Amino acid sequence: MFNRRPEEELHQSLAAEGIGCIAFSPLAQGMLTEKYREGVPEGSRASNAHGALKPAQLTKERMANVIGLNSLAKGRRQTLAQLALAWVLRHPGMTLALIGVSKVAQPEDAVVLVDMLALSAEELQAIEGVLNYGGTMSTWLHYALLSAVFAALTAIFAKIGIRDVDSDLATLVRTGVIIVVLACLVVLTGKWSNPLELSGKTLGFLILSGLATGASWVCYFRALKAGEASKVAPVDKLSLVLVALFAVIFLGERPQPREWLGIGLVAAGVLVLSFRR
Repeated sequence: MFNRRPEEELHQSLAAEGIGCIAFSPLAQGMLTEKYREGVPEGSRASNAHGALKPAQLTKERMANVIGLNSLAKGRRQTLAQLALAWVLRHPGMTLALIGVSKVAQPEDAVVLVDMLALSAEELQAIEGVLNYGGTMSTWLHYALLSAVFAALTAIFAKIGIRDVDSDLATLVRTGVIIVVLACLVVLTGKWSNPLELSGKTLGFLILSGLATGASWVCYFRALKAGEASKVAPVDKLSLVLVALFAVIFLGERPQPREWLGIGLVAAGVLVLSFRR
């Protein structure tokens, strides 16, 4: 329920090839149970410093999802875990949901599910609503469109603001503003947790991402200082093409032909804008 990536291509491939699939960790390391509703119990996965589930993953948004799903489960006279398993197994290609068992009651709870697998269209829609994936436009697209709007404003405001100041100093001022705004957002929304509790891998890649972001901002502001915003901003979006290529190489993602067409059009647009008159 918390990882929708298999739905992008996997289920289509399963149906086309006539093969089955095993769902690993369908209960999201225990998040899709009632275990963490009141915090992190002693002896749970999240209480283990070396466990796969970290307390930082138990965000307010995620727990709000859990509470909403639990309410839907009670309406079906099921446990939250049973609802989550029924949801995973609703796909014809899913032959098995593999759960980690630590108590005898857990497989017994799952066996009862055999007679309660069916989910109506209304129930599926209600689940999508709780998970914020429902509606005609998904949550990610809302944020992506807002990101595009703010990115456009960033270019315009920055072009005006750096007319009489060094571009590197302008980048530093902008970074300071972002730090203050994000710090207030994280604290006020209760999302703060000790960054030192993050795994070494997560922290390392976040640091690398920060360094890459800093380098990108410095180059972007220098480009705005020297060139026109209407030309700099579109060329900067060449990153979309590079992200797609890097995602294929390093993340194993496989964009559809329609998506490659859109990416190709963006690349063509960048080339057109880069030509000298």
